[in-house]
Amino acid sequence: MKREARAKRQRLWRVTGAVREKAAALFGDPYIECRGWRRVTVGGARKIESMSKERVVVLLGRGRLAICGKELICVSFRGGSLTVEGEIDSVGRWRQET
Repeated sequence: MKREARAKRQRLWRVTGAVREKAAALFGDPYIECRGWRRVTVGGARKIESMSKERVVVLLGRGRLAICGKELICVSFRGGSLTVEGEIDSVGRWRQET
């Protein structure tokens, strides 16, 4: 019984966490969603600053995000949401100095 209740709480926590992340994206906070090692979705993207098959640099509201890997392609960029597919090695961000 306790195990079932704990599993139910964990499922609920995962769902509410995902909803919170999406809500943050609606209000301007960026979010990163990784689907395995083959796909990354970035919300809150303003523009693609540079792009190659090994690295994609995205301009966010307050900083930049670099997606590094092999054979990277941008499959979608609309409404501030960018999706990159390929063999992803790392995702890192740095803030702009003000």
